[in-house]
Amino acid sequence: MMIRPQLPSLGDITKALLDHAGVLPQKNDSTGVIEDEKTKKKIQTQLRRLAKEESELENNLIDLLNLLAAFIQKATADSRVTNVCMDSIEDVLNQYKDLVRGDGTFLSKPEAVKWLIRTKLVDRTILSYQKNALKFNLSASNLISPSDTYWWLPDFTNQSTQWPLAKAMKWMYTVCETNQTHFHFPDFGSTDNYRLSQNLENASRWANGKNTPSWPNLLQNINDSIVAMEQTKSTMYKVVFDAKTQQNFKTILFIARFSTSIFIELERQFGRDFIVDITMQLRRQDRRLSKVHQSFKASLSKAIAVNNIPKTAIIDRIWYENTQEFWQLQSEHMIQGSRAIDAKFRERYNSGFNRKDLRFFLQRMNPFALSPLLEQAKDNTIAMAPKLFLELLLEGLALRKNGNTLPRDIKQYIKQVNEANLECYLDWVTNWIWATYHYRREEDDLAFPFYLKAFESGKYSAGNSQYKLVNQYVESCAKNNKWKDFKRGIAWANYLGIEVRWYRGVDESDEPLKTAYMFLKHARYAQL
Repeated sequence: MMIRPQLPSLGDITKALLDHAGVLPQKNDSTGVIEDEKTKKKIQTQLRRLAKEESELENNLIDLLNLLAAFIQKATADSRVTNVCMDSIEDVLNQYKDLVRGDGTFLSKPEAVKWLIRTKLVDRTILSYQKNALKFNLSASNLISPSDTYWWLPDFTNQSTQWPLAKAMKWMYTVCETNQTHFHFPDFGSTDNYRLSQNLENASRWANGKNTPSWPNLLQNINDSIVAMEQTKSTMYKVVFDAKTQQNFKTILFIARFSTSIFIELERQFGRDFIVDITMQLRRQDRRLSKVHQSFKASLSKAIAVNNIPKTAIIDRIWYENTQEFWQLQSEHMIQGSRAIDAKFRERYNSGFNRKDLRFFLQRMNPFALSPLLEQAKDNTIAMAPKLFLELLLEGLALRKNGNTLPRDIKQYIKQVNEANLECYLDWVTNWIWATYHYRREEDDLAFPFYLKAFESGKYSAGNSQYKLVNQYVESCAKNNKWKDFKRGIAWANYLGIEVRWYRGVDESDEPLKTAYMFLKHARYAQL
C-alpha cells in the first residue's frame, strides 16, 4: 500500500500541542480548565472537526487555542508566560500556513514532520520564544530557574538521557535543600502514608524517564509534597513555601513536562540520534540569537533605568514597542541580505562554498539567520523524490495550463504517471487536469467531481498551486449549486489565508458568501 505524500494538517499540529501540554480531557481532571463532561465532549467534537477539516475551521482552531491559553495561565499563574507561549505558538502556526501555501511535498507525513522540524521549526522556536520573551518583558516576572541555561532541553551521556522534567525536579530539591525522598515524603522511615509513598515512587519513575506524568498527576504530587513538608513535625525536613515560590516551581515543571513529552515522542518516532541532533541545533541557534539581542537588551535596559520610569505598565509597553520595531528592522535587513546570498548560492550551485563566500555571507546576515540558509543549501531532501516525480509534476502543471490539451494527451500523461508508480503523488494534478479540461468546455457537471478530488488530495501537498486550485474548486461548487461544499472551500481558504475571488467577507457569515457564490456561478475565466 502506497502512502500518500502530505504535510501534517493544522489539526494534527493543534492536537499535538494540546496533547503534549496536557490539555486533552482525562479522567479525574483537576486542573480547573476542563470543568465538566459537556465541556470535554465539546473539545473532542472540535478536535474531530478540526482533524476532518469540516465546519467552522477557523473558529474551532481559535477556541482550542484559547483553551490552551487558559490552561497555561492556570498552570503558571503568570500572564507574561502565557503571552510568550501563545504568541510563539501563533508565530509557528502562521509560518506553517505560509509553508502550506507555498511548498508542496512528495514526503509521507512522518518524513514531512522530520523535515519540518529539522529545517523550519528549530529556528522558528528559538526566534519566537526569545523575541516574545523580550516583547512581553518576561524578566519582570522574576522567575527563578535552574542554573543550567538549557534545563528545558534533554542532556545525553553515552546511551542515557536526562529529560528536562528530571532536571527541573532535581533543581527543585536543591532549592529546598532536601532530596527526592524527603521532598515527596518528609517523614519517610518514621511513619506510614500510602499516598506520599506512592507519590515518591511515581516521582522516581518520572525522574528516571520511565514514563511522563499527566499534568494533573504531577501537579497533585507537588501540592501533596508542599503540604507534607509544611505540616511535618521534623525540623530537619520542614519547609514553609511562600505562594510565589510554589507557583515558580509549578511554572518550571509545566514547561519541563511539556518539553519532555515532546522529546520522548520524537525519540519514539525518529530515534535517539535525531533528538540529539535537534537538541544541538537548538542550543547553537539559541546562543547565536542571544548575541543578536545582547546590545538591544543592554541599551533599552539602560534607557529605562536612566529615565527612571516608575510604572510597570509603561515599561512593558516600551519593551513591546521597541522589540516590535527592532524585529521589523531585522526582518528588512534579513530580506535584503537573503537576496544577495541567494544570488551567490545560484552562482556556486555546483562548486560549493569557500571561506571567502562565508565572509561575504556574514557581512550581509548574522549567524542566526544565515545558519538555516546554509543548511537549506546543503539539504539533500530533493534526492529523496521518487524517480520522475519532478519531471512529471512540471509536465502535468503545464498540461493543465495549456488550453489546447486533448483527452488523449491527458490519458497519455496518466499512463506515464501510473507506469512510474506515482498515482498517489500526483493524483491532485491528474484530477485537476481533467477538471480544467471540462471547465474550458463548460461541462461544469463533469468538472466538479475532478475538482473535488483535486482539492481534497492537494490540501497539504499542492504548495504554491493552492491559490488557483482552491479558487477553481469553489467556483465549480457555485456552478454546480454545491452550497455546503462552497462554504467548506471558503472555510479552508480562510483557514490558510488564501484569497478567493469575489469573496470580501471578514468572517464566514452568509451575506458575503452569497455574494461570492452568485458572481462565481456566472463567471467564466480564460486564464487558468
